[in-house]
Amino acid sequence: MRTGSALRAFSVFCLLAGCALRFVGLTRGSSDLVLPEAGADIRVSFYQFHPDEETLVSAALSLSNPLQPPLTAYGTLPMYLARGVLELSALVLDRRPLDLGPPQSRAFVFGTVRGLAAGLSCLSLGLVFLIGRRCFDRWTASLALSFVAMSPVAIQQAHFYTVDGIFTFLSLVAFAAFLKALKSPRRWKYLISGVLVGATAAVRLNGLLLGLILLAGHLLSGGHGAWAERGRRAWERLLQLDLWLSGFAALSTLLILQPYLLANWDLLWQQESTSDFSFSLGIARGEMLRTWTLVDVHTVPYLHYWTDLWPLAVGWPLVGVFALGMFHALWRGTLPSLTILLWVVIYFLLFGGLHTKHVRYLLPLLPFMSLLAADLCRAVCQMPRSQTGRRFGLVLTAALVGCTTFHGFAFSRVYAVEDSRIQAGRWVRQNLEPGATVGVERGGFSVAKVISSVDYRQEILDSGALFFTQGYSSCEASRQYMEERLAGMDCLVITDVNRSQQFAAVPERYPVAADFYRRLAQGRLGFELVQRFKTYPALLGLTFTDDGAEPSFLGYDHPAVMVYRRGDHFGEAMAEWRRELATDTSCVDGAVRKVAEALHQGDLARALVLVKALRTAHPENRLVALIEADIYRHLGDTESEEMALAGYLRGYGAASRSAHRLPWATATSLVELGLIDLALSALYDGIQRSTHLTATDLRRMAASYIHVGHNLRRRDELAHASEAYEMSTLVHEEPVAYNNLGIMAHQAGRPLEALSWWEQSLSLDETQVELHQVMGETALGELRDYRRALLHLRKAVELDPQLASELGAKIAEMENGLVDP
Repeated sequence: MRTGSALRAFSVFCLLAGCALRFVGLTRGSSDLVLPEAGADIRVSFYQFHPDEETLVSAALSLSNPLQPPLTAYGTLPMYLARGVLELSALVLDRRPLDLGPPQSRAFVFGTVRGLAAGLSCLSLGLVFLIGRRCFDRWTASLALSFVAMSPVAIQQAHFYTVDGIFTFLSLVAFAAFLKALKSPRRWKYLISGVLVGATAAVRLNGLLLGLILLAGHLLSGGHGAWAERGRRAWERLLQLDLWLSGFAALSTLLILQPYLLANWDLLWQQESTSDFSFSLGIARGEMLRTWTLVDVHTVPYLHYWTDLWPLAVGWPLVGVFALGMFHALWRGTLPSLTILLWVVIYFLLFGGLHTKHVRYLLPLLPFMSLLAADLCRAVCQMPRSQTGRRFGLVLTAALVGCTTFHGFAFSRVYAVEDSRIQAGRWVRQNLEPGATVGVERGGFSVAKVISSVDYRQEILDSGALFFTQGYSSCEASRQYMEERLAGMDCLVITDVNRSQQFAAVPERYPVAADFYRRLAQGRLGFELVQRFKTYPALLGLTFTDDGAEPSFLGYDHPAVMVYRRGDHFGEAMAEWRRELATDTSCVDGAVRKVAEALHQGDLARALVLVKALRTAHPENRLVALIEADIYRHLGDTESEEMALAGYLRGYGAASRSAHRLPWATATSLVELGLIDLALSALYDGIQRSTHLTATDLRRMAASYIHVGHNLRRRDELAHASEAYEMSTLVHEEPVAYNNLGIMAHQAGRPLEALSWWEQSLSLDETQVELHQVMGETALGELRDYRRALLHLRKAVELDPQLASELGAKIAEMENGLVDP
């Protein structure tokens, strides 16, 4: 009786404590850090930093037609659940409209769906206990409950509305239904089991694999006997109608929830963005790299989860017991143990071999691994013939429970403290003068949203450009680009999990990017670290230091945020970086420069020998392939030219979505080598291959051509700079291109041509005050075109009345006829 009471008390404690930890800090994104752009009447803002959560919630709010759903990498059931709960909550609480714009509405939306996520996680705890009771006993159920209740990964995922928690919950519900169906077979129980399999598949398609568990349990529950007899009974059970009806119910449920699988099957395979299922699947498999998957390049499939990710998910003490629990289940051989083990093995085999590896992928396995581990602990604690073994088992089990509980409470501290990104945003606002230029990164774990774009000028660091242009940009061209990005910044604010950790994982592929972040951390780029914000899991003075852990696990709720301020030695630091990079063996710049020197000397034979050696040593270098193709062009070898050119163009067809960047990267590198004509050819070729690009990519491509033009102007290659600017207008018209063309024409003594270029600029944006003033003064002073001068000077004053004191006299002169119009 005392043991039973103790177990009940322990179970109640674990359940209540686990639920409490899931609701701690659920409104953590609310903050008094209100940026000016939010509005003068806003007193509290809401910040959200989980990219998958935002994608899912945005999709739920925009869902209007199940035949044309807003696609994510997952199924539609999470959208239906979120939308249903939000609509009901808004109706009851009179909170309209439902959108992610105003802070109050944003807080309501995310607070509601996070409450749903926490609630489902709490229900999952009850299901773990229920399954443990049915498969094993109360002792095992209570112990498994404690493991799941206190595991950091379960606590973390309960704080965000993502598919992982929903998938875990439905998997547990389905498994509980399987147990009832197998224990006392009834057709309605099999139908419900099938419906649950289909619902789980509508979260993630791999939920259909749960059907294999029902199938295995159905076949194995046919009893014992000789193998021939078992086989006969299994065949008979395979043909039973209830089993097939269950499968039909699963497929029907999936198609009802996701009718587009029948009506618009092609949606599943389109690859237009990272939100598309097929595109995401390609990334997960490693068929295409993205910046956030670089950390996984050198990880070992399956093994990495055991050595690096399970320890983060549950703590080291449980990892070994999880592994032993699987072997114990196999050795024990009971139907419940084997069915649980089968699901663990099937699911782990499915995702463990993927290129991308995240801690959250382990959440659906956690309840089942906990059940197997708890069963092992029970077996050790109840060893029938060894009192010492039983004592050891009790001590070990108590230690496991204690360590896991301590770790869980320590991890929950993360949610009791303001997010480090908000802390950094507050520091910036309190310590930087308005008007300062603050550098930030793009990406899922950027701090850009907590830095005011009204008080400060945000400058994108854009180290991602080095990722997208690999093989096309030389090391020195990449270094120059990063120097240009830094040059205008007063301050740089980044996290440790957005770009730096990713590039650091593959320095051999991205030497400049990896070196950039390494030097930045060492204070060798002319920027000094002035503040670092980080919340560690901690309790009673013991801190769990998790720097360098899996980026998304940190990025969701507790990344490190570094604030760097520009020092007095920026120029010297850049010069040192340039010198040291020139001798970096990871770069091929030195060898490529020798090819360029041979070309400048007209020695095509030597250049060909050198470039062939380079192509053999670095077949992935597209820049070298283009130079080789150009050499063959000069030699008149058309066939070899086309073969080399095919190597250069391979990146244009890659799924990295970087085609708009490649002409710029190539041209910038060639300009640095002095191969100007080839650089312009690369720009022209890029225009021919831009017809499939989106409007956004075309704008970015045009801006990159303008950047090449600026680079050529700095080198006094004025005629070539004009070509680059003009080509940019063929991609997408931008005022800055026409302005620069006008400036160059004006400086060359061609004022009429300058005015013509500037007129085209004004046709795109007539609010350019300085341009109106310059055009007016040029027309007046150099062309004596008083009518045109009066038109532009009047417009300048109209747009900026403060210019009246400077231009008023000239305007009055012309208006009063003192200057003959």
